[in-house]
Amino acid sequence: MSASAVPDPFAFFDPPVVVGADERDRLDRGEAVAWTLPAASRTLALFGAIRVAVDGDRLSDWARNIAALKRSAFVLEIGQFSNPPRLEDLDGLTFDADDLRDLRRCRPGDCAFQLADDEIASLQQSVFGRSAQWRLAALHDAFRGLLLRRAQDYLAGGRKGPAPPAFLFANWPSLAVYLEQYPRAPGPDVETFLYWSKERLGGRPVISVTHVTVARGRRPEQPDALIVGRQVCALRYLQGAWTFTAIVDSGAHDVYLAYMNQSEVSALGGFFGGLVRFIVERRVRSEATEVLQGLRRRLESGGPPGPTDNMEVRP
Repeated sequence: MSASAVPDPFAFFDPPVVVGADERDRLDRGEAVAWTLPAASRTLALFGAIRVAVDGDRLSDWARNIAALKRSAFVLEIGQFSNPPRLEDLDGLTFDADDLRDLRRCRPGDCAFQLADDEIASLQQSVFGRSAQWRLAALHDAFRGLLLRRAQDYLAGGRKGPAPPAFLFANWPSLAVYLEQYPRAPGPDVETFLYWSKERLGGRPVISVTHVTVARGRRPEQPDALIVGRQVCALRYLQGAWTFTAIVDSGAHDVYLAYMNQSEVSALGGFFGGLVRFIVERRVRSEATEVLQGLRRRLESGGPPGPTDNMEVRP
């Protein structure tokens, strides 16, 4: 098969991804490549890829153990929710004295956390209504309860936020509509679950809840396996995020792990809004190739440590 006749393995992500000759040469040498994509002022978009020797079955298996798949220096704490979610699922999530200080300083319209005005008042009352020695424990309880409610609300009614990227509507429309209208729209044959994580981002970690959808391609233009992560909520910095991790191939024995991240940063104005965007952009750029290399090592090492039982199959 001539080079011109080999299908583009990254065509699924177009628009906006176009992998140039230089990136392809580096991929052929086994290197990881990553770069930022054009995006609106409050949106960051990044694409990366690396050559691998695995198939979609291996990526899907690892996705079922999300803590093992995402293990890196950037992920401080992580856990998968039960189906349905329970408060005990968040036992491994911790908060510290800086979080306590930030909550004390929160005012409506001026808070380090992304909280509604009534949430600020409720959290402050439940935490600072306790004696000083119990406040950190009360903070743990209050925020875990908040994250559990947000997970439950999402499962019951979905959420508003950034729509799935245009490439998904163009290249896998049934999956795009399912994700956009979740949980109201019937979906393709997928597996889903929620997880929470505490990840390093600039000065303060980002604590978030993410909805994962594992889809298997049935058409030549679709990835062998596609893992979609949709941000349900985040306590800092990010107002919405989509991630896409896929096994794609050219039909000529060249297989790649591809990754795309599209994040909408907090609507802070002026200097602080620009600073948040700079921190987020620097982080995703600097970690992308390292994370891809780590993912390749884990996937090529064999199967994951063990499956989980919290997946939901959506017909």
